[in-house]
Amino acid sequence: DLLPNEGIMETLKIAAEEAEMEKVKQQLVDQAKTLYASLESVRNLELANRGADIQGLNEALTVALDREITQVFVERATRRREQLRCIDDLHRLLSQEDPDIQELEDAVAAATQRGVTDDILAAGTTKLEKMRGCESLETALMSTSVDVLEKAIDDARTMKVDRAVIEDAQRRLVFLRAQEALTEVMRGDNVEDILACIENATTASVPPDEINRAWRRVKQIEAGSRLLKALESKDVEAVEAEMREAEKVGLSRNMLEDAELIVQQIKAIEMLKGVCGDNADKKITLAAVEEAVEFAQSVGVGEMQGEGTIYFSQALSKRALQRAERELRFAGKQGDIHMLRAAIQKAEEVGVEEKKIISSKAKFDKLSTAAKPAIQTELKAAIEGSDAVRLDDAILIARAVQVDEEIIAKGEAKLKALRGDYEVQM
Repeated sequence: DLLPNEGIMETLKIAAEEAEMEKVKQQLVDQAKTLYASLESVRNLELANRGADIQGLNEALTVALDREITQVFVERATRRREQLRCIDDLHRLLSQEDPDIQELEDAVAAATQRGVTDDILAAGTTKLEKMRGCESLETALMSTSVDVLEKAIDDARTMKVDRAVIEDAQRRLVFLRAQEALTEVMRGDNVEDILACIENATTASVPPDEINRAWRRVKQIEAGSRLLKALESKDVEAVEAEMREAEKVGLSRNMLEDAELIVQQIKAIEMLKGVCGDNADKKITLAAVEEAVEFAQSVGVGEMQGEGTIYFSQALSKRALQRAERELRFAGKQGDIHMLRAAIQKAEEVGVEEKKIISSKAKFDKLSTAAKPAIQTELKAAIEGSDAVRLDDAILIARAVQVDEEIIAKGEAKLKALRGDYEVQM
């Protein structure tokens, strides 16, 4: 204990006074008085050092410095004075309803550094933690992240933030969770899940426009489901009716375009059935067949699987037959032996009925007989020349009208020679 004994000090004081009265050597009396004054100063300084009166401590410290008291006492008092200043700062800040957090943080740090052990430091530390928790919570409340707000609430609980503040944050968390769940569920197509999220979002006061978007999504999913069922039925009128409804609720443009393509394919298949199906009109025109084929091609029926491909293939065959029959009739009217020969050949290739070719063949035989001398002459002339293409055509028509085989053989030999020369030149 550094506090000078009061009894000893009193004895020293009395002794000095008596010595002075008895005319003791003045130097000794002065030394006794000086010692007493020093002890008194130390005692006053130590008492002030143990109290909380910063003004009294300042006054005692001033006296002690004037009397040149030992440095250890001065240093102790100086440290205590700094502690009292820190304590005063903490008291001042804690008396405020909403102190500046940075100022409080500095005050707590200073008090800790100077070794303050009063309860006020614990109170300041607790207040600072609460304020930090509130500040973090306020920042998190500005965020739209569920994870960020959850962590801030957990931290706020640890920092003993007021319950009312935490409850406000929890309401915000419920809101964000409902909002996030609603946004996520709308990416799928489960109506029950969306409806459940709509209910939660309504309870959590999610904005009406977001809830309305969710209801719109429900209507889109339901419209899409009805549209798919209509497509499965292949009822064009039903599909088109559902498409109109789906468009009203904003079903995706891609799905509507896909549905429209399927409708067109259904129509195209019906057209194909009309020209080549079991109940097709036997007198169906080539124009009608071509229209059905072209429409089916434009909507991709030929690339489909199932009955569409079957009817498309049948329509192609029917078109080929009717075109071949038309060419037969046209060639017959023209009286061109070359054209008629090509038309007959084409008709046989695509399978035109023999009874429909007979008259054309008869016409060809008649034309062949009349043209045979000229054809034979042309063949001989081509043999004499050097035009391989002309000779090849002449041989083909000559064989068709049954020109003398010997002449044809000469033509083939010459053609072979001409082609051999051409290959050598190449």
